[in-house]
Amino acid sequence: MSQVRPQFDPNDPKYRCCCGGYHIMTGATVLAIVSTVGTVIIAVTVAVMFDAIKHYLGRANFLNEFLGILLLDIVVLGCLWYGLIKERKGFLVPVLICMASVLMMLFLCALVLLLGWLIAIIVIIAKMFSSTPTYGWQDHHSRSSNFQGAVVLLFFYLLPSGGALMLQYWFFSIIESAYEYIKHKCLSSKGNITYIQQSEQVYIAVPKENPEP
Repeated sequence: MSQVRPQFDPNDPKYRCCCGGYHIMTGATVLAIVSTVGTVIIAVTVAVMFDAIKHYLGRANFLNEFLGILLLDIVVLGCLWYGLIKERKGFLVPVLICMASVLMMLFLCALVLLLGWLIAIIVIIAKMFSSTPTYGWQDHHSRSSNFQGAVVLLFFYLLPSGGALMLQYWFFSIIESAYEYIKHKCLSSKGNITYIQQSEQVYIAVPKENPEP
């Protein structure tokens, strides 16, 4: 009994990103460029403003910590570039691990901020419907401060944290799709997956003029 091998199509919609506008490898390359430029900008900024940042943070070993993080970032970026250029899926694994770690930290941060915002809203509502006597402008000022604190927490902490979480998940999905693309392409070259190339030619079926009886 013969088995039908799965087919690999490099133009499959699952290998597209940005609403199908770009191939997943193009999207991953753009993401690598943006990450590299961001790392260079951060490194130059810290080098120029090193004394001010060190004084603000108040950490004597700030230089060693920053160089360690920068070295790790360079190694991860090197793996990303090599994996994309040479199409080696194994080099994308460290990138996916680092991105998943950042994604988890952002998720926990957004969750803590969401819980804090919900607690603040519950406290405000409880004070609004509280049966305890009020004390004039002091009680009004307290409720107003709590409401302002909840608004600040929502717009300046919770929403940016949620946006960063969704953006990081999008970046992670692009690199993950690039990993799957390289893996399936490698399997197709080894004969485990049938490679097919979509043709731009269109075939139209035309009935015969004198069909056989």
